[in-house]
Amino acid sequence: MTERPPLTQAQEYAASDAISAVADELFSAMRRYAPMHSAHEGYAVIAEELDELWDAVRMRQSGLIEARRTGPNPQRPWVYVPREGGA
Repeated sequence: MTERPPLTQAQEYAASDAISAVADELFSAMRRYAPMHSAHEGYAVIAEELDELWDAVRMRQSGLIEARRTGPNPQRPWVYVPREGGA
């Protein structure tokens, strides 16, 4: 495997900002929308958000707003849907 160069300080700050934005959007989505009841429902929401992100990219928009909205959706089933083993 090719070794990657270390991250720059600017990249670390950008990653930190992205994680913070995803967390903010996750909490906002949890307040706005009903809980997800199944992994299937979670998948459907993720697929819809990815379609919207792809539409923004195809229309040559930056896609940053849609990316921010898409980011937390894979986490929502983790919060709401019971995992195997009761964890």
